[in-house]
Amino acid sequence: MKDSPYRVQKDANAATARAEYAAGSVRLRARPRVVFVELTRYCNLSCPMCRSAGSVSQSETMSSELFELVAEELFPCAELVDLRGWGESLILPEFSERMERALAYGCDIRLVTNLSFRRPAVLNALIEAGAYVGVSVDAADDELLKDIRGGANLALILDNLTVLANGYKQRGFTDRLRLYVTCQRKNLNVLDEIVSLAEAAGIGDIFLAPVTVEPVSPLSIIGQERSFPVVLERLRVKARHAGVRVFQTSNLWEGQFELDAAGPACIHPWMYCHVTYDGRVGFCDHLIGPHGDPFILGHLQSDPFEKIWNGDAWVDLRREHCGTRRSEAPLFSECAWCYRNRFIDFEDLLEPKLVKVSV
Repeated sequence: MKDSPYRVQKDANAATARAEYAAGSVRLRARPRVVFVELTRYCNLSCPMCRSAGSVSQSETMSSELFELVAEELFPCAELVDLRGWGESLILPEFSERMERALAYGCDIRLVTNLSFRRPAVLNALIEAGAYVGVSVDAADDELLKDIRGGANLALILDNLTVLANGYKQRGFTDRLRLYVTCQRKNLNVLDEIVSLAEAAGIGDIFLAPVTVEPVSPLSIIGQERSFPVVLERLRVKARHAGVRVFQTSNLWEGQFELDAAGPACIHPWMYCHVTYDGRVGFCDHLIGPHGDPFILGHLQSDPFEKIWNGDAWVDLRREHCGTRRSEAPLFSECAWCYRNRFIDFEDLLEPKLVKVSV
């Protein structure tokens, strides 16, 4: 987080947020430390795990007026602003302007992108900002990637990755660039090839996640558990030789690792919020997109943020996180899955004591 006129305010807010989280407070004085802003739901790709071609209109993009409202209300206290959503933010003509607004408030920038486009000025802006960038790439073979990522261009992605990696290396930010790999049936046997791709591009970290689809989907890895020991061992060996670190964002299948569901409460309901392109407000980045719409807690076009943040629904949600954590509780079904399966992704940027799980 850069020094700025907001630094004192952000530090004070962070201290209050930590104290309120530790005390199990459910009505908060602190504001969110991480704000996810869904600039758009439109994407240049049509990944089978996500959407069909043409199913999302370019009109599903945040207006300037709404963005300014979010910025003025939430950026002064936020330490990290994630400028993404269910779409591809970096293809928006106004992306750099949006990022500059967040930077002006002294916020660090984070986003996840498919990098399958040509916008050199945007890449240079990310380098200049020292943004935390995750790149979604699920195969090192062009044809397979096109199939998995709905028309992605591997050569273009690699060109863009090289530009970012070289720029970040020059600025000493190599730890701010990572790959996100969705594990699905089509790429299981070639996951280790991603290590070679990362090594060639100068990327040091890979994060694995299970594909989120119905169990009957041809993409699903449910039922493929017997394949994983060999797949993961091959991945470990190759990563070790390449000097690349591989982490999991969650169990790749239910019960892969036994987690303590009665452990500390998730920090998200105390420290995160996300705002959809049309102004609805939610509590977790894992619930961005249509699948997360049932978990929305309020709407900025009808209520001020404070009323949503400390409203009955959010207060009850925090109380459930501090209590019995019933999967059937309102707004808690996805959280229950996370307590059983989810690991640290980038939460350690806020709380360095949190430890990621390596393969």
